[in-house]
Amino acid sequence: MVEQMLKLGIMQGRLTNKGGFFPQSFPWDNWQKEFALAKKSGFTCIEWMFNDDRWEENPIITDKGVLKIQECIRNTGISINGICANFFMKNSIYDDSAEDKRRNIYILNTLLKNAEKIGCLNIILPMFGSSGDFFERKTIWERLYFLLEHAESGNVNILIEADASMHTVKEFLDNIPIGRVGICYDIGNAAGLGKNILHEIKYYSNLIKEYHIKDKKIGEGTVMLGEGDVPYRECVDWLMKEEQKVPLILESYYGSDAIEDTKKNLQFIKDQMRR
Repeated sequence: MVEQMLKLGIMQGRLTNKGGFFPQSFPWDNWQKEFALAKKSGFTCIEWMFNDDRWEENPIITDKGVLKIQECIRNTGISINGICANFFMKNSIYDDSAEDKRRNIYILNTLLKNAEKIGCLNIILPMFGSSGDFFERKTIWERLYFLLEHAESGNVNILIEADASMHTVKEFLDNIPIGRVGICYDIGNAAGLGKNILHEIKYYSNLIKEYHIKDKKIGEGTVMLGEGDVPYRECVDWLMKEEQKVPLILESYYGSDAIEDTKKNLQFIKDQMRR
């Protein structure tokens, strides 16, 4: 089938109604159920969410939790393609104190180790919030460099997701000490900032290891796919023409019904692929 030419995944929590618009919160009561829901909805993988909230209890950071995740993968065939470390949006990735540095190194290396155990390809470091201005000051670059210097990446990629210019991000990646690094490109965020998306994904395609899929109008918030300014037809055409194997992870908007709205967003992408 045409849609199998691109790997389509879903951000964890997008299949759970949590009351109001809280898609970025971890689905504590339903995370196991979401594997079956993802399969039923037509996805092939899930991106795990590692937030600040109760981070010590998150299944991806504990040995018992990893065993449960492995069981869910075996039972459904739904893989974990990436771990989105939203933890660092509230806890700066370049904190000064020795205690915070030890915590950050512990978290990153535990995520890398456990990612390998579950066959996960990518750890995504979102550079927004408390970690968002790291491109603006040389000292911040040096502190992130310090963290990555201690990363035991193995066979897992470390991906930077940032609103800075792609040229700036590439320049940074070219100078860090580990080999398995790259970019997670958020198409919706790029649209909201008025970027030339098609130009960027073509020019930096060798560095982009994953796409976050959402839609926005310039200067506005997230909307349903197809209602914003992302040129999805052109982007999908190029990805298919170039036979890009990079996963597309829906981080898309939903309203009152998480499952039905997510299915609509997934169908929108599939429709672009069939044209």
